[in-house]
Amino acid sequence: MFASESATVKTTKDGREILGKSAHDRAEYKRRREDAWDRDRGRCILCEGYVPLEQATTEHIQPKGHGGARHDDRLANLAVSHWFGNAARGSISLERYLQKPLDERKRLCHP
Repeated sequence: MFASESATVKTTKDGREILGKSAHDRAEYKRRREDAWDRDRGRCILCEGYVPLEQATTEHIQPKGHGGARHDDRLANLAVSHWFGNAARGSISLERYLQKPLDERKRLCHP
């Protein structure tokens, strides 16, 4: 495979991986989302409900926020969630977000 045909993964000094924006990078990102979905058996990390793969979004456990200063696309930092729940969480830490009552998180995932 030629270098231009593979994903561009930047590895930072502290070991984080950051995928670029090319078509190959997006394909790798999609593969990682599918791997996270398989690992978590389709369970939304935010509401604990099932999310079909075709509706699942990638959820960063440690959020990208703050201009991507902590951006990490390693599989260990990825989970899946419902789109609405992902949007509702924004860049709030997962630990803080999960302090919300489960009923509220379910409502946010399924408006």
